[in-house]
Amino acid sequence: MFYKRSGKSWRGSAFSPEGLLLGSFLLAIIAGMFLLKLPLSSVHGALRWIDALFLSTSAFCVTGLSVIDVGRDLTVWGKIFLLLFIQIGGLGIMTFSLFFYFFFNVRIPVANRLSIGAMTNKIDTRTLGRVLFFVVSLTLTVELCGALLLYTHFLSLHPPLHAFFSAIFHAVSAFNNAGFSLYSDSLMVFQRDFFVQAIIMSLIIMGGLGFIVMREAVDQLLARRSKRKNFLSVHSKTALTGTLFLIVTGTILFWGTEQNLCFRGMGFPWQVLNAMFLAVTARTAGFNTVDIGALSGASLIVLIVLMLIGGCSGSTAGGMKVNTIGVLAAFIRQKLTGEPMARLFNRKIPQTIIDRALIVFFMFLFFLVIAVFVLEVTEMCGVGCGTDGFVRVFFEMVSAFGTVGLSTGITAQVTDGGKLVLIFLMFLGRVGPLSLVVLLLSRRRKKAAVEFVEEDVLVG
Repeated sequence: MFYKRSGKSWRGSAFSPEGLLLGSFLLAIIAGMFLLKLPLSSVHGALRWIDALFLSTSAFCVTGLSVIDVGRDLTVWGKIFLLLFIQIGGLGIMTFSLFFYFFFNVRIPVANRLSIGAMTNKIDTRTLGRVLFFVVSLTLTVELCGALLLYTHFLSLHPPLHAFFSAIFHAVSAFNNAGFSLYSDSLMVFQRDFFVQAIIMSLIIMGGLGFIVMREAVDQLLARRSKRKNFLSVHSKTALTGTLFLIVTGTILFWGTEQNLCFRGMGFPWQVLNAMFLAVTARTAGFNTVDIGALSGASLIVLIVLMLIGGCSGSTAGGMKVNTIGVLAAFIRQKLTGEPMARLFNRKIPQTIIDRALIVFFMFLFFLVIAVFVLEVTEMCGVGCGTDGFVRVFFEMVSAFGTVGLSTGITAQVTDGGKLVLIFLMFLGRVGPLSLVVLLLSRRRKKAAVEFVEEDVLVG
């Protein structure tokens, strides 16, 4: 495998895009483990190596799963380290995706510009520096605005310094879809607080949409003010439409299944608000305003589906991505209706993009099944016993692989072997899909040396 830029080439080893991505995140996680292992990071002395590794992986992979109570067990330094890891992990995955797509693939075919999670035609290598500046500045601006709004509210709950740090921590955690909270019950204390839930949901949605969509949205607003024409790309239309559909559908399903169960005792407005928060946070954020372990089986199934889908391509979110599901839906519609091509918003989707979406989808399911089996073996005499144990294990696996961070409460009970499985899954869920797409982008289609005889195979 070679990557050409300005007449030079790199072999697909340590200098390959996917190799640099995996290596950089791995080194960052190891460095984070050593920092969290320091006695100054923990209230009760040094963390166990496996717990420090787990927490570092969860932070850099912006997952949110934790084997300790972050607000109670970490010192101020430990919380600052965790905050920096979340920011580096969330911002890093966006800048990494830009860097790899443009630096290692200067001559990108037009078809590849419609790639899931890649870029729009408005971005090229000549404007890469400005785009990277836009990503960083937009991220910090949105987080700062969210933190200031939360600070005004937290002042009524905490002393000024505590309120200030808590506001920054939760704003960064929400925008990067990390889901770490300084409260022992996540955000259940704000179950009937419209202001906090609205701010957190807004930050989660913006982070889950990604820089491409936000950049085009800003361009759209500026175009309207100057009365000039500006059109959203298919990528942004798919991301916005899919996100809206999943939030509305999820809200209706959660309200319908939990109105007389987990939401019992709440007024109708609070039921809808918490149902919407569940629908938003399930797509890789990890915060919760209700007890996840108390949800019905039907709600857990909805949560699992939303966690598998995740956020949008090119965002801080994980999962298979909304755009991947959008392309697959267009492909299925084409096959069912007999249309000559797969299309989204009256634009043809190239076959190479459909192939990539199918590979991402099946690879995601393949690794998930393997991981569930391994964790069931490691937890055979623990949380994995019985049907209820299997549901909890499967939910935990999906949450880790989708970098969501929601849990039914078994994370701290998992054995060390199980923690290693979760660590691997969080890492794979964060960098695996992007590495796979980058690898597929760089491969050239091989010409068949031999043409084989065609024969039918019975399916279905």
